[in-house]
Amino acid sequence: MCRMPKDCFETFLLRHRFCLRDVITSRNGQFTSEDFSIVKYFSETEKLWWFTRFGSYIKLKCAFLLAEHMASNSTDQAEGFALVVSKLSDDEWKFALDYSSYHKVHVALNNLDTVYKAMVESATRLNAALAGMTSAKDFGGFKTEFYAHEQTIATSNLLNFSALYASYIDVCRRIRKYTKLNEVTSYDRSLVRIIGKNSGEHKFVKDLRNYILHNEIVEPECNIHYDFEQGRSSNLVLDSSQLLRRGSTWWKGPAREFIQRAERIDILATVNCVVKDVARLIELHHKLAKKRLRAEKSAYDKYVYERRRFRHLQNATIDIGAVFKRPTSLVSRLISDNVLELVMNSALSDDDVIVVITMIANRYENLGQEKLDLLRKEVTILLRQRPELPKASAYLDGRKL
Repeated sequence: MCRMPKDCFETFLLRHRFCLRDVITSRNGQFTSEDFSIVKYFSETEKLWWFTRFGSYIKLKCAFLLAEHMASNSTDQAEGFALVVSKLSDDEWKFALDYSSYHKVHVALNNLDTVYKAMVESATRLNAALAGMTSAKDFGGFKTEFYAHEQTIATSNLLNFSALYASYIDVCRRIRKYTKLNEVTSYDRSLVRIIGKNSGEHKFVKDLRNYILHNEIVEPECNIHYDFEQGRSSNLVLDSSQLLRRGSTWWKGPAREFIQRAERIDILATVNCVVKDVARLIELHHKLAKKRLRAEKSAYDKYVYERRRFRHLQNATIDIGAVFKRPTSLVSRLISDNVLELVMNSALSDDDVIVVITMIANRYENLGQEKLDLLRKEVTILLRQRPELPKASAYLDGRKL
């Protein structure tokens, strides 16, 4: 019933003369997001009467007040805002935060990062599947169950990668809508400049999902090539003629031109090309959202900061010493100061510093992917304060290399 259009749902409430007490059964002031989504359809008179009649619903009133404050990107009334924030539960706070104009952009950007990580994971598993197919061929040939098993893994990850790319396109479309970039010509020029000559690869990956779902499953094959100078090499390929014969959506356009380049499509080269472009495009969307919604983002950061400050004080009521403690970084908890100083002052490049510190922190292999990402982010911030070392040529026994 909550999914019905607003006008229809309001008409339904008025026609059947529903009251708030008919919809909300809770009597202890505890509400869920579903309660909030229903209450907002009632008239202001009904809501105000309910708030003043039942004192237990004062938190709900504060949630609506805070939602109205955030919807207008207001940053004044700091004391009043902090007071209202301290009265809300987690569900009530999430309800109010949803009305912040930058919240949808923030969620979309986080979704974009999540989709990108999943795309990288699928690309990594495709590489692993190629290694497994190559090994299975060495031990028993192409007709063994081991080869078929690794081929199934490659097929599923190829479909997963294509589906993730379609999700990436949808999220980018939402960000363009939120930041009003749909009719900005400079944005289109930026996309063309980043993708460059790889438009065929992107269009092929996007259409591959529909091809697999509506035509047939394509199973990548392991192609092994022997070269006298470079030795043996292997790659993961698809038959171009089969795709053109069965794919009616590829009669024209960049995807068809890409498929016609060669008899076989190198899947890993295509996937790696798309992943690199997507990483740059995601960075572009982060920068554009920050630039075009500077005021909205500033207000949103202040809202989140005030809630974080409240939670810190809330924890201090349990541990009184926590009020005097500053939150420590992950790097400081995992790496000793003297080791961190040695690595930061070394002649290693920034990328090598991140690798070394990550290896030291994860020497027991007990850190999850989320912790590793946070660690790399903190090290990247520290590297911005690193002094630049003079660049000199390399010499060995007085001879320049």
